[in-house]
Amino acid sequence: MTVTAVSPRMRRMQWIAIGLATGAIALNYVDRSTLAIGNLPIRQEFGLNATAIGAGVTILGAVILHFGVRSSITTEAPEARPAAAEAQQAAD
Repeated sequence: MTVTAVSPRMRRMQWIAIGLATGAIALNYVDRSTLAIGNLPIRQEFGLNATAIGAGVTILGAVILHFGVRSSITTEAPEARPAAAEAQQAAD
């Protein structure tokens, strides 16, 4: 079994990927912490109880999930879905 050396360009790309992943993890942590810290002031300002704010967060998450998944499906290249491309051309 032979081991090939990794090129400097590939090594650089690997470190960039590690940096981007680390940044995304840090941003996710800060985002979730902000919601946890702001929970009490938000509840007091709008007069919500814990159940109401939990339901609101759940609904917001469902909306984001729905439109996020929908946008990732609809942004495929038209040639990947020939029937959709034909329908789009017929509509135009």
